[in-house]
Amino acid sequence: MKCSNKLSISFLILITFLISSYSLAQELTAEDYLNRGIDNFDKGNYSEAITYFTKAIEINLDYSLAYFNRGLAYKNLQKYDQAISDYSKAIELNPNFADAYCNRGIVYAKIGNHAEAISNLDKAIELNPNDEKINFNRGRVYMDAKEYSKAISDFDKAIELNPNYAEAYNNRGVANAQIDNFSQAISDFTKAIELNPNLAEAYFGRGIAYALGYDNFSQACSDWQKAHQLGHKKSLDFINEYCK
Repeated sequence: MKCSNKLSISFLILITFLISSYSLAQELTAEDYLNRGIDNFDKGNYSEAITYFTKAIEINLDYSLAYFNRGLAYKNLQKYDQAISDYSKAIELNPNFADAYCNRGIVYAKIGNHAEAISNLDKAIELNPNDEKINFNRGRVYMDAKEYSKAISDFDKAIELNPNYAEAYNNRGVANAQIDNFSQAISDFTKAIELNPNLAEAYFGRGIAYALGYDNFSQACSDWQKAHQLGHKKSLDFINEYCK
């Protein structure tokens, strides 16, 4: 009888454990899946992240953050149609979602639709005018569209909002070089380097400005050498062509 009793007790413990484990699994919320998705996203596991974001959406069909984050993962996988669809759903659920407009604008820019990109970034800035990154991103789109004065205006705003924004100085330098304002371009590139001494693009751009604006190939070659040391691949072509 004792053996029988022990077997029964062990069996009951096993059943209780299985039920408990099943209940814990069932208790995962949409927020739990969202957090697991974000954790995988941060590790670069974008496909796995999408799986978790999708589970969050299955639990809560109105979860704008889950659509938004799944859109980010699709964007990083260069699945731009899916990304736009998810950003659009996030905006439908939350019409004041500035980051969703911003990222949808970035994706439109990546597929060459500058008009839609600007429209989305305009809306993002309307909702959050003091976000330096949104202003910066619209500036980049204006650069791609060759609207350099508008780009400079946006980079000006980004720098006003964040005076330590090295990338904004760098991009403003590129825009100034495009309109032959080489003196300002060099000043911008120099400031970008001051803020981030490892910003290879700034050394490369400053070299271009010295070469085109002042025919100063000594300084240009010095900058291109530094850019190359920092991993800027295109610099080597200029070094081979002009720095022999």
